[in-house]
Amino acid sequence: MIGFDVAIIGGGLSGSSTALNLSKKGYSVLIIEKEKSKDYKPCAGGMASSMKKFLPLNIVDCIESKIKNVEFRWKAADNVTADLTGESPFWIVKREKLDQLLLDESLRNGTQIMRPLLIEKIIKKNDQWEITCNNKIKYITEFLVIADGSQSKWASYFNLGPRKPKFANTFSLRLKGLGEIPRDSVRFEFGFIKYGFAWAFPLRESLNIGLGTFINNGLLENQAINKQVIRSFGFDDFPYKTISKKLRIWNGFHSINGDKVLAVGDAASLCDPFFS
Repeated sequence: MIGFDVAIIGGGLSGSSTALNLSKKGYSVLIIEKEKSKDYKPCAGGMASSMKKFLPLNIVDCIESKIKNVEFRWKAADNVTADLTGESPFWIVKREKLDQLLLDESLRNGTQIMRPLLIEKIIKKNDQWEITCNNKIKYITEFLVIADGSQSKWASYFNLGPRKPKFANTFSLRLKGLGEIPRDSVRFEFGFIKYGFAWAFPLRESLNIGLGTFINNGLLENQAINKQVIRSFGFDDFPYKTISKKLRIWNGFHSINGDKVLAVGDAASLCDPFFS
């Protein structure tokens, strides 16, 4: 058996940032991650610059764009632009860079990570958590953090968050170039996706594009409409690979902590349903 102060299930953005904050305070931390490292995450990547004062490290290398304008359009027309005056309050970060930066810094501060590793069982024993994984090693921890994202199985296992989570259905992609999106602007496109919308967030040399709906996942399977949306962002010929995801969204106040266990991030249904 191997003992830690805190075990974190999930090594993504929420898990790594939690590990970094705890390891900097002197806690022994273990991250258990089921997947190998990902070098491609076409997440929108929007972040309020006000978050800078809460971050325990410098993320300047992860910032791809500083946004000055937000465009709202209806079926590629009727453009309305909101001017974000003053110091840029909105950044676009490259998620794979940010996630890796947080993880690397937490490892430098003593965090350990086991990946890819599947958890088979978690039980409470002698007021501590005993975690059994598919490598047949048991890990003992005082506290447990659930950070395994929108598809979390452990949040409901510990009765954390809503009993019946609500989900938005999304798919996302990244295309080389910026199309017709200015480097300092993001665009929200309405009208093409019934009960939903599309968005385009610029990186340095590419564009993160997403489509989402809150009601019917089938609405995102209409390839003709999807191509129409992508063309509206200024792309004509665009071979692309999409990533589909069910996004667990906030739908009321629910307990996210229990006896020595806490859910964070998407696993806790803390995603804003309109701004992700």
